[in-house]
Amino acid sequence: MPRHVNSLRYDNSSSDDEDSSVDDLPVLLAIHDAMSEQEVPRAPVKLAEVPGFSVRIVPTATFVFDSSKLKPKCNNVRSLREEAIFQATPRYNSSILEDMFMVENVEFVNRTFREWKSLRDALILLKAWLVREVPCTCTMV
Repeated sequence: MPRHVNSLRYDNSSSDDEDSSVDDLPVLLAIHDAMSEQEVPRAPVKLAEVPGFSVRIVPTATFVFDSSKLKPKCNNVRSLREEAIFQATPRYNSSILEDMFMVENVEFVNRTFREWKSLRDALILLKAWLVREVPCTCTMV
């Protein structure tokens, strides 16, 4: 039976197993369906399209890819043609690395801002200045 959580981040890294499996991966978002535990049959639900809203599922498994193969000068995208020249794919490699280490990066940023009061104050001042000086019609993503 699947484990359901109520928080936005649940880390199941307390496992003593040496094997890394899908069940041991950090979960960034878990949705609990209250109806799933009841015996009431229900019809499939069609999700409505909401403009401007999207859900991004990010795999944060650091053990899936070897980070030494994701250097900026490496190529990790193969062509269907055998005679193709394999150029470096730095943007692709960095996006994979960003997704792999997202949890560690968020923890590092949170820890840094908790420990440095002056950095927090500087960020608040920067945000206030940006709101006042830079007209922005865009939305934060």
